[in-house]
Amino acid sequence: MTVSSLLALLFVVVSVLGLVVSWLAASQRVRRERRDFRLAAQSALVEVPRYLLLGLVPALVLGPLLIILGLRVSTAFVLAFAVVTAVNVLLPAYSPLLISIVPLFSVLLQERWGRSLGLVSSKDAAATAIMLVGLLCALNALACLFTPYHNSPRLRRRHGRKWAAFSVRQLLLFPLLVPIPGQLFAALPFSHVLGITGGWSLALLPVVLGFGFTNRGGYSRHTQHRRAWIEGVTGLLIAATGCSMVLSGMSSTLVLLVVAVLGLLAYGLELFVSRGRYSIGVAAGGVRVVAVLDGTPAARMHLHRGDTVLQCNGQDVPTAAALYAATQELGTFCRLRVQNRDGELRLAETAIFAGSPHMLGIITFAEEEQ
Repeated sequence: MTVSSLLALLFVVVSVLGLVVSWLAASQRVRRERRDFRLAAQSALVEVPRYLLLGLVPALVLGPLLIILGLRVSTAFVLAFAVVTAVNVLLPAYSPLLISIVPLFSVLLQERWGRSLGLVSSKDAAATAIMLVGLLCALNALACLFTPYHNSPRLRRRHGRKWAAFSVRQLLLFPLLVPIPGQLFAALPFSHVLGITGGWSLALLPVVLGFGFTNRGGYSRHTQHRRAWIEGVTGLLIAATGCSMVLSGMSSTLVLLVVAVLGLLAYGLELFVSRGRYSIGVAAGGVRVVAVLDGTPAARMHLHRGDTVLQCNGQDVPTAAALYAATQELGTFCRLRVQNRDGELRLAETAIFAGSPHMLGIITFAEEEQ
């Protein structure tokens, strides 16, 4: 098998692996939500089409940019990147920061097995690899801010009480076309214009962006912003390091080691900020909202996870059964007295589904199931 065939095979394997993992995780999520809360907060497997589609446009922009800039990575880098990404996809706490070890891994791979595997490198390959890794980490910071995701509730038991934790996992396939040393385009007249000499070829880099973490407090959006800052700052630092290496022509194994350590430390910081404290548990004297279904009366009343429903149509509702009974009183209208997580009280009202007065669109703990 040639190196080109091996790289193409690895791209297909990693891409399909990401698809399978996304589908299995989404299917397991739906089953878990139905088991824990008897109703799935999102029954559609939304993670799968997002994985396949949302990363295509930015990949189509970044790939040609690398070619125009004349930046080549080594074949060892593509091979190491595929291996690290495949392992990373299988981890529950997913973060592209782990690819910071790829430049060091690729250099070690080139030195140890480069000749036997037929791996080809080029000048500034290590520096270009560092710069590319930094750009991908910074790009994932934008993904943290703008990619839609499902906040999946998970049932936890602690100190004899039930609590809700919230899992977020969304992968994005980012098929990046990168220049590598080779002879496929050796004779093209514009190669010297791009700053590429000695022949070059193209390879598809199996990039998988995205995020995966579990937050105990339910403040997933706040957690995403913190993760975006960590990935953005770390990515820019790594990219700046690679850029300075390209401009100075410097290449050092020590720099590769520092980049790897920096990425791993940032990954550990992400794990720390993602945890939080349990704050959504079974409520005393009311019905705790664990999740709200889209397009339902509860969504129209702007109920949020962590809210506590105290009254419905003027009646106290200490349990979900009492809430169900109260919705029967006025048929197709519902007025709620709600306390938010900060202790503030408000009234919310809306028409509810005719023939299904109990279907407000609220997911609660099992003993409070409506």
